[in-house]
Amino acid sequence: MAETFILSIGYIPKDWSGEIISCGDPDGSNLKEITVSISDTSIEIENEIFPLVYKELWSPKSNLWKLVAEKASDILCDGEASIASDKLFKSWQYFQDEGDLPAKAKVIFGEEDFGEFDNSNSELNDYFYIRFQVEELIDDEASYYGERGIAIK
Repeated sequence: MAETFILSIGYIPKDWSGEIISCGDPDGSNLKEITVSISDTSIEIENEIFPLVYKELWSPKSNLWKLVAEKASDILCDGEASIASDKLFKSWQYFQDEGDLPAKAKVIFGEEDFGEFDNSNSELNDYFYIRFQVEELIDDEASYYGERGIAIK
């Protein structure tokens, strides 16, 4: 049995006018997302694989979180916004039940919501959203649990 922690990170532009956002289906929401997969030995960011140094997961100033922040900002925002590496680190701590929500963060969905949340009032425009879930692989069959989502500015 192998577990992989998966972070789906998206950005909601200031002028986005949709209603429902479904994490994992950015095309359906007309948004962009990146996927970060963290296993025992590596971290994969948008199909680029890097060796994992475990202590980097737990350091707010680590190169790991700087790399994720840089990739997310470059791919998702076209220079319009950026996400701070320390907020990604604090989000990781929160998802691991090791810390509080980052400043100005909001819980936007739980496991019962299947990765969907409402932004019909545009309250979350100009926010990043992060979906956390755990993938468990048993006999080549994947199952997912622990899905939660937050929005951070």
